[in-house]
Amino acid sequence: MGIAFIAAMALLLPVLAVPVFAEEICVDPNCGEYCCCITNETATGANSWIDGTGTRILPKGNWFMYNYYNGSRSTYPLQAGNPVGGQCLVGIFTVVSLGGNMYRIDYNMAQGIEMNGEVYNVSIIDEHLGISNTMNFTGAPGIDDNKDFGVPFYDADGAFYIFAHFGLALEWAWWL
Repeated sequence: MGIAFIAAMALLLPVLAVPVFAEEICVDPNCGEYCCCITNETATGANSWIDGTGTRILPKGNWFMYNYYNGSRSTYPLQAGNPVGGQCLVGIFTVVSLGGNMYRIDYNMAQGIEMNGEVYNVSIIDEHLGISNTMNFTGAPGIDDNKDFGVPFYDADGAFYIFAHFGLALEWAWWL
């Protein structure tokens, strides 16, 4: 790499050092010859394994999606980012019937994904699980958070709506 490029990057590093959100990059100004970028993204349950789309909670506004469970399907894909930007399945969540009207929801998140031509390591920074017998989700993870992944819960009729939401840190690195 040319010295002019490295000097230009050194000027930009203090500006880019502030954490930012989806589709923007956070660069560590102390990286030396090795730099990493972190972008924050969200993932929610989708219905389609083909394009990552699903049933949106709100027709306008955020793109968060929900799923419906009635015993006929138990595994759902997790889509990172708005599916309008393309499919980016980062994992799955599964409804486990434990018998006696008891259920548990588990997930398996990929350790790495490809998104927008870059390969990222995936870290979960928060998780939210909402279960309801009526579709009354607001698309607000902190409000729609009434259950925990991996913890059994009771449902009388075995049919319920699911809002599975994850905050993700996507990290990639390069050498200068």
